[in-house]
Amino acid sequence: MLFAEVSVSWAVTILFSSTLLLYLSAYALQRKQVHGAVEFAFFMLSVSFYSLAYALEMNATTESRIIDVLKFEVFWASFTAPAFFLFAVRFIRRKESSVLRTLPLFIIPLIIGCFAFTNDRHTFIYKSYTVVQGAYFPIIHYEPGIVYIFQLAFLIATSLFAEVLLLIHFLKSNNTIRKQTILILIAGLLPTVSAAVNPGRSTFNGLDTQPFAFLISGILLALALFHFKMFNLVRIAREYAVDTIHDYLIIIDKDLVVRDINASGRNSALLNSFETGCLLPGECDFASDLIQHIRANSFQADTVFQYEQNKRHYKYSLAPIQSNAEHIEGYVVLINENTEHVRLMKNLESLAFKDGLTGIYNRRYFTELSNREIEMARRGRNSLSMIMFDLDDFKKINDSYGHPVGDRVLVRVARAVQKELRASELFGRYGGEEFCILCPETSVEESSLVADRLRKVINSLLWFENGTSFTLTASFGVYSTSDLENMDIKSLFTKADQNLYRAKHEGKNCVRSETENKIPSSQMT
Repeated sequence: MLFAEVSVSWAVTILFSSTLLLYLSAYALQRKQVHGAVEFAFFMLSVSFYSLAYALEMNATTESRIIDVLKFEVFWASFTAPAFFLFAVRFIRRKESSVLRTLPLFIIPLIIGCFAFTNDRHTFIYKSYTVVQGAYFPIIHYEPGIVYIFQLAFLIATSLFAEVLLLIHFLKSNNTIRKQTILILIAGLLPTVSAAVNPGRSTFNGLDTQPFAFLISGILLALALFHFKMFNLVRIAREYAVDTIHDYLIIIDKDLVVRDINASGRNSALLNSFETGCLLPGECDFASDLIQHIRANSFQADTVFQYEQNKRHYKYSLAPIQSNAEHIEGYVVLINENTEHVRLMKNLESLAFKDGLTGIYNRRYFTELSNREIEMARRGRNSLSMIMFDLDDFKKINDSYGHPVGDRVLVRVARAVQKELRASELFGRYGGEEFCILCPETSVEESSLVADRLRKVINSLLWFENGTSFTLTASFGVYSTSDLENMDIKSLFTKADQNLYRAKHEGKNCVRSETENKIPSSQMT
């Protein structure tokens, strides 16, 4: 009777352990958006089912019943170490492992489970076994087979590897993460030690210590969960937000070791040489830029730095992580790729003063710059000249060859004229096929010579379209003045345009000029 009571007591204790572990599994699964929650849930589930199977074994009354339950123990025990390993890796690296790396860890337990359920046919798990009455409950004695030995080695090696990774992480972590890491490290170490010192239930009156080791592990992990708030709602929200934003976020400690990179940053070309747990890569230009600002302490809360790499533009800010007002623990770097914004701003800036087709000044910006030149000439009592020219019979080109050809003509003419002008001379598109040039500090003779040179350049351009060739001519109107007291850009346009009209009326392909002194205009050849 005493034996039965003790057996029931042990079974109830183990059942309580499996229930607690199952609750932890469900709790973690509800918070699956947190790093490591799914892996942790599966670890708790596997050890819970293993413990539950052992509780059933302790209260089994027949040999066949014990053997049947033992198969489920072997099956779920095979998953405990791989699940803990994946949880540890996820906790450390803060990113999911690839399927190719994960798959072998679970294929092996599945194969072992298959051997366990079919052991009667091949005896690879147990070569032989007998059930005897122990001090408190029936005990199974078995001779391990080759697969059983492989399973034990696989579980211990996998667990030890995870614990080595946790130990390294512990040595590199800050105080808060260290407390979590040490609890997880101990929680994983206890079942490993238990399996190593009591592999065949040869001690403690045949009692399997694994479920009790898992119970302590569950309590330690519960402390990590509840006391240190591993799955705290605020932390969940922050981690979820950080990993879903498009900006790149890096956390660097005071020794310039990268402690964390969010999902966007890990997938970016800018940070492909950054590794969590490693120093900032000195060979990376962006990392060198960060190091320079950190060491120079050349940043404020609202300081934004610009960086360009491979024709992509970034802006970033640096903020210190401080434990108090004076002591800096590390730095947060927030990076925004603004390549498209920079391109858009450049395009908008270009559109604000350039003609969309020819690339020279548009009429509005040409007028604005010309007004400045008029004011400067007025103050210095200097003369200036306005040249306006128009392509002769341009409509015929559009009608004969189409508007795309007409557009190419305008572009080529604009480029040819631009090459002939001095840097001080302004060149713009007045509208359609009409262009304007402002020449500071030039007389009517000088500006007329400029106009005639441009007329010859345009006439020398040869065009080939649809198997035919043609040339162009242009008519020029020039107006020069030094009397600018009552002169504005509209008056200059009007005067030059009147002379352009004269050139058109008097035969085209010529230059007509005028000054405020009514100097006779002449045809230039």
